[in-house]
Amino acid sequence: MTAFTWTHFVTTQVELHPLPKKARLYPERTNRSEVTSADYALESTICLEMLARAALASVSPVLLAEDRDWRNLSYAFGHTPTSKKFVPGSIGVKEARSRLSEPEPNATQEITNFCTDQFNKRNAELHSGVLAFHGSGSSAWQPR
Repeated sequence: MTAFTWTHFVTTQVELHPLPKKARLYPERTNRSEVTSADYALESTICLEMLARAALASVSPVLLAEDRDWRNLSYAFGHTPTSKKFVPGSIGVKEARSRLSEPEPNATQEITNFCTDQFNKRNAELHSGVLAFHGSGSSAWQPR
């Protein structure tokens, strides 16, 4: 049996055409880390986020637009912003996961729960003082 790698997963299992460069970059970065390390776990959750965003963008880039400001939607439709200080905004990772569950019929509750758990750990690791992936075994983030 071949060992799991994110690069193999992206190139053989994910049917996104064209797969954005960023979604391809993270699996390569992830595979440079030791599989049992906290760095690998964090990188894999970032990879998972990029894949979720790429999947939404393959349906329509508008699905990634943060909808509190209409300019984000306009920008996602390809219109040039007229506001000089406009900075495009996108949805958060939890919203991306939520929106992805609608157009993706294979998104089981188990997959949704796994992604939610990983995104919560990623957010804790990046946005708080919590070391969310340190001390956890690799079975917490590796496929079963």
